[in-house]
Amino acid sequence: MRKKYALDFLLYSYFEITTAIEDEDEIIVAAIKRAYRDATNRVVSFVSEMDSWKMKKNIISIMKEEIIKVLKDEKDYGKFHKDTCTMLINNYNDIVDISSGTKFTYGIAQKWINMTMKYLCVIYSILGKQKNTEKYYKKVNKLEKKLDIPIDSYILESVSKVKKENEYRYGFSIEIPNKEKYGGMGNYNEEKSLPWSKWKSSNDYSEFQNNVKEKINELKNKLEDKNKFDSNIEWENLAWIEVARKRKKKEETAKNNKYCK
Repeated sequence: MRKKYALDFLLYSYFEITTAIEDEDEIIVAAIKRAYRDATNRVVSFVSEMDSWKMKKNIISIMKEEIIKVLKDEKDYGKFHKDTCTMLINNYNDIVDISSGTKFTYGIAQKWINMTMKYLCVIYSILGKQKNTEKYYKKVNKLEKKLDIPIDSYILESVSKVKKENEYRYGFSIEIPNKEKYGGMGNYNEEKSLPWSKWKSSNDYSEFQNNVKEKINELKNKLEDKNKFDSNIEWENLAWIEVARKRKKKEETAKNNKYCK
């Protein structure tokens, strides 16, 4: 199979676009839509499917225009991130199904935004600089250095789990918020740690990002060249895959022990 067709299959399977895309704005929309799935799946419920569909359609349009402003250097990225998180929380909590016990939190908002920006980096890296990507290609590469790290359970485990020596090449140990009934801060623990989707505080989020970025810089200086990364998003990619592989291996071992006795 020729590379173009292979890329088209992968891009469409994940983002519903192909290498033949004509309007670069479609790339931004594709990234927003895919990130929405990552951010909201199984962590929030809405009053009605119609309300959530209408809201998503409206929000995607708003986010696209705001991202374009950032790419054109018409808006500071930090202000964009904070303003957009607030906008998402205020709008979506009007249609959340309160009886489900869920809320649209800062944790969900940050993941939607941060995964959108990561996916933009991924898509532009795959497509490369060509006629149909020349408008934003350099701008996305430049912006990559400023991006925050998407917070999910994989990253929380990477940055905060108590680890054996040399168990995680890209991880380190910082404290993260515990669930309210346990209080305080601690290392990652599936039972005790506050899930990313329950993070309510922008201050907790900012403190986490600052701590992680500081540790990333320290780690970068210690790694051999072949294991190094050029941005926080590249570190996140390596750390996420590292934890995912360990979880998959643990899951397969448990199934083998259960079914192959």
